[in-house]
Amino acid sequence: KKRLNFSPKIIAEHKADAKYLPVSAASILAKVTRDRAIEKLKEQYGEIGSGYPSDPRTRKFLEDYYKEHGKFPPIVRKSWKTLKKIEEKVRRKGQLNLLEFLR
Repeated sequence: KKRLNFSPKIIAEHKADAKYLPVSAASILAKVTRDRAIEKLKEQYGEIGSGYPSDPRTRKFLEDYYKEHGKFPPIVRKSWKTLKKIEEKVRRKGQLNLLEFLR
């Protein structure tokens, strides 16, 4: 609002990128910008997949990184449930189950 001399009307609409040309253009620009950022991160970290938590390659990268460093890289969103699942999985692998303990 500080840079505008008016108060814009903000509308959230499902599939707006298919209905409005400016939204379509912004969506394309955002995707291209994100793809370029992911490519730069791949130069630094190696294969990281798409960067989305649903991507098996991204999950593998995160799990491998966590196993090696004991923490996640600073580039990931700490609020992802995927991170908690990976932490729990890695910790479980380090523990014996009851049958292994009794042997």
